[in-house]
Amino acid sequence: MIILELIYKIYIKIRKSLQIPVRYFVKMVVAISFYTAPKKGSKPTLLIISDNGLGDYFLVQNYFKYLRTSTRYKNHKIIVLSKTDRIDCYKKFNKDIFDEIIPFYPAKYTSNFIYRIYILNKLIYKNITEVLNILVSYTDIDYDSLSTTSILQYLKPEHAVAHIIKPNDNKLLEKFNLYDELITTDRTDMYEFDRNRQFFENLLGLKIYEGNLPRIKTDSNVVTNRIGICPFKRNTTQVLTKEFWIELINLITENNPNFAVSIIGAPQDFSDVNEIIRSIKNNNNVLNLAGKIKSSDLPEYIHSCEALISVETGTVHIASAVDTNTLCISNGSFYKRFQPIPSDYINYIYPPEYYNTPKPAKDGLNIYANKTEDFDINTITAETIFNKFNEILNNTN
Repeated sequence: MIILELIYKIYIKIRKSLQIPVRYFVKMVVAISFYTAPKKGSKPTLLIISDNGLGDYFLVQNYFKYLRTSTRYKNHKIIVLSKTDRIDCYKKFNKDIFDEIIPFYPAKYTSNFIYRIYILNKLIYKNITEVLNILVSYTDIDYDSLSTTSILQYLKPEHAVAHIIKPNDNKLLEKFNLYDELITTDRTDMYEFDRNRQFFENLLGLKIYEGNLPRIKTDSNVVTNRIGICPFKRNTTQVLTKEFWIELINLITENNPNFAVSIIGAPQDFSDVNEIIRSIKNNNNVLNLAGKIKSSDLPEYIHSCEALISVETGTVHIASAVDTNTLCISNGSFYKRFQPIPSDYINYIYPPEYYNTPKPAKDGLNIYANKTEDFDINTITAETIFNKFNEILNNTN
């Protein structure tokens, strides 16, 4: 990194006289790296790009072991390029599968010249012959898709494979001209875990049997008098107000004094959770764990909860993998793909409009899924959630 910074400082000083744009300078440095990179032998190397959310990771990680047993990749060195917030998950749950796990910040890659050169140099020296993009993003402009496209453009692997869902969308297909193999799983009524199974079966030429749900092995069977709450999601269509959570947690703490309440979230949620807790009448047993639990420890922690209340996000998929009784608050978006999860442990509450809208036949699922984005999650009351949650607790005890 120090050498790269020095090169960049020199470039900044001379770029006006040379009139070389940044993108060409990046190409020049990468080209030099290609020619100077030591040859590591003939063993092929597979690079897996995993740039989706934590919930997406838990919906696919059970299938990684089949890479090692497949004819296609059994002789490959396998590297994964992953967002930093799930590196510890790969190390804990998939440690025997990957030869190397490289942490990656997509936003930093697209905005920071030094970091971009650093990542590209790191990858160039790995002698990568094939790239596998587990699930291509469909957003036209986002950090994930931009960084992945850039990496492919510079690496120019012999083979590049992508998992896509919408093969008939011409605008989206334009971004796939960097891939020479597209594997499609286009059934609109398929749960994501099954979709990933179909993708790996098509990719590896294997029949895979993993059950209907993701599974995560936990170290303990101890269940505590703890209620987990996950109130936040990075999606504006499924955001409940702080007032909602204050009212709900007040109802829980007043009527279930023997239970502790743990509020789970990302580091950026910490101040919002503190604000909620300050407004709880009896907050002695209410903990702010936003950003305090490593992603690899979340399955164990959620498993230890008597029950979980969560918006529709990765924590619900984790709960389904460890059999924790869960009440999921959802507006119905991504119908059939991410919800409802086919588990007896996962219960749902939707906006009234969801129940009043007829479910479509299979051919109309895409239209319906788009429509559910407009269902207002804030028409669900805290009292409705509390009553359903009490029903779940009573059935558990």
